[in-house]
Amino acid sequence: MMSSSFSTLVAATLSNEDPTPVSMHAYPSMNGRPKNGLRNAFLPPGPPAHKGKKKSSKPTDYKRKDKSLGMLCDRFLKLYSGSKAESISLDDAAHQLGVERRRVYDIVNILESVEVMSRLGKNQYKWNGFDMLKSALRRLQNEAYGRDSSRESRRGGDTRKEKSLGVLSRRFVQMFFKEESRIVTLDQAGNALVENKPNGSGKVNPKKNKSKVRRLYDIANVLTSLNLIQKIHLVDTRKPAFMWVGAGVFP
Repeated sequence: MMSSSFSTLVAATLSNEDPTPVSMHAYPSMNGRPKNGLRNAFLPPGPPAHKGKKKSSKPTDYKRKDKSLGMLCDRFLKLYSGSKAESISLDDAAHQLGVERRRVYDIVNILESVEVMSRLGKNQYKWNGFDMLKSALRRLQNEAYGRDSSRESRRGGDTRKEKSLGVLSRRFVQMFFKEESRIVTLDQAGNALVENKPNGSGKVNPKKNKSKVRRLYDIANVLTSLNLIQKIHLVDTRKPAFMWVGAGVFP
């Protein structure tokens, strides 16, 4: 009697089991054993993995040309060309323009090379305006022809200053005075100024030349903003070049 009841209970239990077989091969395994056990198979799925590049934190309306030295110089001139302040702070200028101070420092160095601005102290400059521009260009022309070497002689032994943007800007301007056509290409200027060769002849280090041409392009952008030079394209090679226009004060 007891045996019959037990058989009936086993049959009823078997009939209520899920007939779907479970295979151990359906789970990741290592050395024939489940990696994390069956327990992880019943955990809720985690968040989906995000693949691909991270989104940029820069604003979508950022434009590289808006940060060029020429565009920044235009904005700088609008801010300070009519300024009567005794001193201009580079920190304040950088804040108003929304750029790094070094970018403003580059602009000021080039403006200082033609005496539109002059240094008062650390990060402090004076706006001279364009009244001194003609006399400054006359001095640069005299230096180019060796008639006034006092400025260059003061810098002769200082190699760090010789590499500064201001010195490079003055020498770039002087190249226009030496060219009968008053037209200079950046490659020509780079070859001449890297090794201080006045006619752009001779072999130069390509890496050094590339770096200096990049700085010359910044200088040319600022001088264009001052209307001292104008960008053109040569007819025969279609390469970009710059022509001297003199800002109406020094043709």
